[in-house]
Amino acid sequence: MKRKKKICSFLLAAVLLISFTAFAGAAFLPGDVSGDGEVTAEDARLCLRKAVGLETYETGSDEYNACDVTGDNEVTAEDARLILRAAVGLETLGLPEKPEDPAPQPDYTGNNEYDIYRSGVFYFTGSMNDGSGVHPMEAAKSDDLFYMCSDMEGQQVAIQVIGNDVYMIHSGKNAYYKMDKATMSILGLDLDDLKNEVNMGAMPALSEADTVTDGLLDALEPCRIYTFRTSDGGCTQIYMNGDRFLGMDSFTSNWVRTESLRITSITKDLPAKVTTPGGGGKRTLLLTTFMGYFM
Repeated sequence: MKRKKKICSFLLAAVLLISFTAFAGAAFLPGDVSGDGEVTAEDARLCLRKAVGLETYETGSDEYNACDVTGDNEVTAEDARLILRAAVGLETLGLPEKPEDPAPQPDYTGNNEYDIYRSGVFYFTGSMNDGSGVHPMEAAKSDDLFYMCSDMEGQQVAIQVIGNDVYMIHSGKNAYYKMDKATMSILGLDLDDLKNEVNMGAMPALSEADTVTDGLLDALEPCRIYTFRTSDGGCTQIYMNGDRFLGMDSFTSNWVRTESLRITSITKDLPAKVTTPGGGGKRTLLLTTFMGYFM
């Protein structure tokens, strides 16, 4: 039973990675305690009042996160000092400033690989890091379909959702098991939750990035880094090289990487193996028989 749950937990973690729910969007600007879109002396005053206990901003609120420009999860006079310096142009808060004239980014055209991902209809190959290590993977998505295949202890395991049907696929055995509600309950999965997680929602355009900088991806490949602040004080970074979509990372407010995705290739054309129920393999009627493939 532990092995069954481990397999499903691994796949569900991959689903969460693909959805990248951190793209909730920035709800605050560092230093902008008043929420008027600017950093002024008034923001420094409000921050100082919070530091001495005269304001009651709750931890994790937009106001609190805007105050905590040092990122140490506390609001102190030092935060107020930095906000005041920023208000008079002597300090840059948070991530590097966005260039005055960033390269314009078009809406979806099918030419930019990130826009293919953003369209919500894609198939890609690459790798992910869910905290347990780097795993090769391939994934596909459309309006009523999700497919994810990755390595599980040396074996290729896939989960496929087509409408209300959920399939677990063993690529090496060319076999699949169609899961019913009872089986999903045993494995700790819920169809509605699963469908909600893979519903990516609106992905931001590159032109909406809070900062745009140049750097090296994994210290190797030159790239342009598009950084999006998230409502929890962290950020998500998207990496591009020209029209190529190289991947993305999510970080906490203290720059701890929590999720990582690297793209080798991406296309809007979905292969038959991801659109065919069960990947076109042989159906296994008994869960015990299917799980025996992993032993």
